[in-house]
Amino acid sequence: MAALISLPFQLTHDRQIGAERGGERWQLNIQPVLPFDLGPKWNLISRTILPVVRLDGVPPGAAGQSGIGDTVQSVFFSPKAPTAGGWIWGAGPVFLLPTGSDDLLSVNKWGAGPTGVALKQEGAWTYGLLANHIWSFAGSGKQDVTRPSCSPSSATRRRPRGRDDDRRPDGGHRRRHALLGRRARRRSADGDSAW
Repeated sequence: MAALISLPFQLTHDRQIGAERGGERWQLNIQPVLPFDLGPKWNLISRTILPVVRLDGVPPGAAGQSGIGDTVQSVFFSPKAPTAGGWIWGAGPVFLLPTGSDDLLSVNKWGAGPTGVALKQEGAWTYGLLANHIWSFAGSGKQDVTRPSCSPSSATRRRPRGRDDDRRPDGGHRRRHALLGRRARRRSADGDSAW
């Protein structure tokens, strides 16, 4: 989390939404994560969620709407070094920005609240929890916003495609090339041909 720039995308599809349960929504969240150095011990991590939304049948009988939804901007202050137990954490504010391109895609409210994240990496696995709570404080929307969110997650890293090196029991090396399913031959340390 600390020094990693990432650009994840999340696609969700909801069916049977709206007053008569006949609508559906496709939503693509574009979620850039950018770290900024705050000195030898701290980073500031920016995480933006920009939703691109397609609504059909909401409200019932309405034509479909497509556009940008409201933006959620989180800012985490995070120590550069993990805890003694290996946890990486961050905390800070989260903001709701009424950037929706259509009234049906926006709550038309400004909001703010606290956010926090905790992650742990063990081998190829990363797991953790991201939580926040947003309360509205201004805007023309009809209803106030109180939006809690808690997202557990886990992910695994895979070896890069293309090649990886393994040490053979006899001290030689074995190299596999996955490109187009072909394998390349390589000479081991003792001169034997090996895969």
